[in-house]
Amino acid sequence: MTDEQQRAFEQVYSDYYPRIYQRVYALMHHSQDAEDLTQETFMKAYRVFATLDTSNLYAWLYRVATNTIYDVLRQRRRRSVTSLDADDGQEWMLLQSGDMQEDYAKREAIHLALSGLSETQRNALLLQVQGYQAVELATRSGQPYCTVTSVIRRARRAFKQHYEVATAS
Repeated sequence: MTDEQQRAFEQVYSDYYPRIYQRVYALMHHSQDAEDLTQETFMKAYRVFATLDTSNLYAWLYRVATNTIYDVLRQRRRRSVTSLDADDGQEWMLLQSGDMQEDYAKREAIHLALSGLSETQRNALLLQVQGYQAVELATRSGQPYCTVTSVIRRARRAFKQHYEVATAS
């Protein structure tokens, strides 16, 4: 990259970093992740800056940032899959207290609490437990992000209430 291109990139970085960071933070809700992913977006831009058409640079950076977020979310989902009603033993590892009767009671309480949720709430909650982020659920379902986060919040609240009732009996 020439000195002129280097200065041009530094200007692009200072002009667009705040806007890209805001976009990433709005989707990730975590400042460290937002900083890391914004830096990664600009690293990708730096690699191709000499050949990049700068006529609609913000739109390109926005798309690169969004794709970078989706890549990270997919990686996280693959690494940390846990299910509340798994038959593969993961649930057992999460709930194991040393007392088989107590473990069975916890599993039953979880199943009862889940059965008290609407299908939409249950699906949203289980998908989030499996590692899906709200932004990804919104994209997959075609629902607005705010709607998905609202469903998840209500599902958590309802699950907690049903679980407390199930464990009280």
